[in-house]
Amino acid sequence: GTDTLICAICAAPRVLGAAGLLQGHTATCYPGIEEYLTGAVTTQKEVEVSGQFVTSRGLGTAIPFALKIIELLAGRDAAEKMKNSIVFNISL
Repeated sequence: GTDTLICAICAAPRVLGAAGLLQGHTATCYPGIEEYLTGAVTTQKEVEVSGQFVTSRGLGTAIPFALKIIELLAGRDAAEKMKNSIVFNISL
């Protein structure tokens, strides 16, 4: 149903685009794959949530992607708890 999350990272959103599932949605993906996200408005954000779709760009965005999925399924507190438990804190 439409309450089921469909999540795709890296080049995987291409499959959703090919199936026409991203029509009218906002999505992100690995650089260079944007043209295959048929009907989607593409961005360069780490993670995009649009309707039931959660998309992300690649290996470097895997943790924010996972944390967003946790947030959507179990709430912000659960995502924050996970973030803290894996010591996720980017600073360069």
